[in-house]
Parts: sequence; structure tokens; C-alpha cells
Amino acid sequence: MKKILSIILSITLIVSISLSGNADTFKSGTIGKCTWELDGTRLTIKGNSSMTDINLYNMPWENDEITSIAIEKGVTEIGQRAFSNLNVPVVKLPYTVKTINASAFQNSKIQTLVLTYKVNGIGSYAFNGCETLEHVWYDGDSTSKYNLDKNTSWNNSELHKAEWHAYKLGLVTENDKISSADALAVLHSAVGKTEFTFGQTLAGDVNGDDNISAIDALMILHYTVNKIHLFPIQE
Repeated sequence: MKKILSIILSITLIVSISLSGNADTFKSGTIGKCTWELDGTRLTIKGNSSMTDINLYNMPWENDEITSIAIEKGVTEIGQRAFSNLNVPVVKLPYTVKTINASAFQNSKIQTLVLTYKVNGIGSYAFNGCETLEHVWYDGDSTSKYNLDKNTSWNNSELHKAEWHAYKLGLVTENDKISSADALAVLHSAVGKTEFTFGQTLAGDVNGDDNISAIDALMILHYTVNKIHLFPIQE
């Protein structure tokens, strides 16, 4: 009996120390009407509004220590200097983001950027100095791209030098239109029968949970029979 109690106490102590350690690396706060959470090196931005601009001399977090970032659906505007000097290889913006303000990602080490057709304005120096930026994934048509280019301010040459890739939500096959074949392909990927490329994963993740699952396949199937007209990630 004493041995069992000793084991229980040891486990309790280990768990307590573990939780205590995690608490030390977790920080949170507000930035305008949005909230931010820093869990270790992962930064999450939440809210149904715009981020305020950030003063470089009073940063709420240390961008150079962050290794991953999640900007959740609901955030409408990226504040000035919010993610300058960011050391994150992939940045995905939700469909709710419409504006990226000046110097938002300046001098960041982004390699891949995912933009949506909802973005209609990019401020000056927003991607200035992002010398590692190689790929931009964009789901807008030629008209949307033209308008985005027209509303992109000066000193964003790195953004224009990157290779731009087109993708369409729900379309993971080489067909011209979304069909049941796309739903089947997503299902095969979800169960490990096939491996998707980065672009296929973007197109197949229609519910926006950063994961390919049977739910995505079902949503695509619903879209093909007009049960839905927008995917959950777009709402």
C-alpha cells in the first residue's frame, strides 16, 4: 500500500512540475480588439476585428523567438509591424483578412505565404526584406490578382519576385471543375492511401482545421450537389 501511495505521489509531483513548466512559457494579452496567446514558441491571434499597429519598442511578443503562427478566422486586418522579423517558414492568412498594413512582415524569414482573394490591400514595406520568400499561394482569379497588384504599395519587391501558385478550394484533381472525384481523392488522402502535395492540401482542407479528413470530403461532396455554396473555411 505504501509503495502504491509513493508511486501516486511521484506521478502527481511530475505532473505538477510539468504543468508548472508549461505555465511559465504561456503568455497572453490583447492587441486592439483581438487577443494573442503565446504557448512556447507558437503564437495564436484570435478575434473578430482588426489588429492594432505595434510599436517596435514595445512589442507584446518577441517575433524572432516564434517558430509557428496561427491567425484565426475572424481577424480582419494585420497591424503595422505586427510580424516583422518573424522566423516562421509558412504563413497562412484566413479568408477574413482584407488588409495587410505597412511593414507587417518586414524582414521576416517567410518561405511560403498563403493569401486569399479576400485580401484587397497590402501596405508599403509589408514584405520588404523577406529575402527567403519563394512561394505565394493564391486562390483568386485574374481580376482579383490585378486588383491586388494595383492595391499593393511600394517596396514589396520580394512579394513580386516570389513564384505565385494558383489553387482552388475543393479542387484537388486536375479537372476543371469540382466533382465527386475530388471528394474521393480527399478521402483517400485522409485514410493514407495517397499523399497530397502542399497545394492539394490547401485545396482539400475546406473546413480550415489544417488537416485533411473525411469531413473535408463530405463538404466537397455537398458542394458538388449544391447543398452548400461556400466551404466552412470561407464563411
